[in-house]
Amino acid sequence: MRISPRRGATLQSEVADALGEAVCSKQLPPGTVLSAETVCSDYGVSRTVAREALRELQTLGMVAARQQIGTTVLPEERWNLFSPRVIAWRSRCDYSRQTAEVLQMRLGLEPVAAGLAAAAISSEQERALTEAWQQLRDAAREGDVSGFVAADIAFHRCVYVSSGNALVAQFAVIMDAVFSAWQSSGPPVLGEHTAASVRRHGRLLRAITTGDVRAAERAARALVSATIAEPYASAPQATAAG
Repeated sequence: MRISPRRGATLQSEVADALGEAVCSKQLPPGTVLSAETVCSDYGVSRTVAREALRELQTLGMVAARQQIGTTVLPEERWNLFSPRVIAWRSRCDYSRQTAEVLQMRLGLEPVAAGLAAAAISSEQERALTEAWQQLRDAAREGDVSGFVAADIAFHRCVYVSSGNALVAQFAVIMDAVFSAWQSSGPPVLGEHTAASVRRHGRLLRAITTGDVRAAERAARALVSATIAEPYASAPQATAAG
């Protein structure tokens, strides 16, 4: 098929995107040998574009160039699964699995981040967290789906960044990519669980801003656990509040 770049995207990026999805969906399973010539033929691009696209996948650990063999697709355990591009590709190809894995990770990490934030949050970060929760509450009341999602992203980003731990804070970048992938998988909805989600976010806000480490850890664990328990948490046509 011939590739035409979307607005704001390069041809190289579009080819890498198509190849990345093909690898994630197992259309190109591990062990598949790719050549620049094949990519040129399949996507109607130049050898330069094909090579650069393959190089992009190589930097993500999805393929490896091997002498006398060619560029070979690698198994998933070799991929950079925290890359925003890989997150997007995996979400398109296996939404339920990607969502479940992220929620499991959040269940382990977010209580830690919340506890650290309760002990280390600055006045500026406290204002940002409070503002994000207020926007979340107002968007829920108004039925503003995009506003709710944006506020949800901002709230959780504040929790991770306010931890004062650079490694924990880095997870905020991953969450941004995850939420973006969820949005693109289908129009998110505000359902019957939304009001309860706002209250859970409020409890976490209060625990962090009052410096109650244990309460913050409990509130974060309850928030993520509730998201996991929602019946549509892994459905591609709904973004669970959390």
